[in-house]
Amino acid sequence: MSPKAWANFTQSGSQSLSQSSGVSSITDLGTGLSRLTWSTAFTATTYGYTVGQLDPGAQRGAWMGRNQGSTKATTTLDINCTVFNDSNFGSADSTDATVVAFGAQ
Repeated sequence: MSPKAWANFTQSGSQSLSQSSGVSSITDLGTGLSRLTWSTAFTATTYGYTVGQLDPGAQRGAWMGRNQGSTKATTTLDINCTVFNDSNFGSADSTDATVVAFGAQ
């Protein structure tokens, strides 16, 4: 199955799409938080997606996934970038993030 939508974007400063297909916009929801709006809605919220990002700064690690406080919708996906080191854990803006989504539209 081919991807139905994908986006490469930055969360730093004014969030923006660097390149995308099937994504109509990105919305800044706060530090490390983004909402992607699909150009065409998925038929159900069971679509699959994968995310990746460049570690924002000198951290021990970083992960990116669906924002825990959000509901996965057929028209949008909320993403959260979280970083951690020996003493801190929290959200941070990524300078290079990618989301790819698969499913029926």
